[in-house]
Amino acid sequence: MIADVMMAKAETVLVDDDLEEVLDRMASSDLPAIVALDGTSFAGVITRVDVQRAIEDGADTETVTVRAIAMDEQRHCRMRDDDATALATMDATSSDWLAVFDEADALQGLVERGKLQGHGAGARPRPNPALDGASDQDSENPGLSVHDMEPKLTD
Repeated sequence: MIADVMMAKAETVLVDDDLEEVLDRMASSDLPAIVALDGTSFAGVITRVDVQRAIEDGADTETVTVRAIAMDEQRHCRMRDDDATALATMDATSSDWLAVFDEADALQGLVERGKLQGHGAGARPRPNPALDGASDQDSENPGLSVHDMEPKLTD
């Protein structure tokens, strides 16, 4: 189950935040993936690789917003899902990270491909430069950072 390997930690940004804010949140949280919200609704997951690609394509980090980067609101799974289901979603969305929601559609954390590999799903290895130097442990900032919001999968 995803609940066995997920990080009970997530950082959030709003879709109207600029990429500089995303980079700041990634640096302060030591997470290479952040949940994007449209108000309090889930809009997708943005990764360090997504931001790097936008910058390589000429994006100005102070003016380009999260909304401008192609995100996929399908980048999510449920805590009760099995590893194979999450890996299939990752393959379908070309993502190495998924937001994890509980049965009440409340954000519970993140799961990354590397945690699923070898966990019984028979996943094929896939390199992920976004994970370089990433940590899923942060003793000073445990749990979710939702900025006084309760992110939901749906309104």
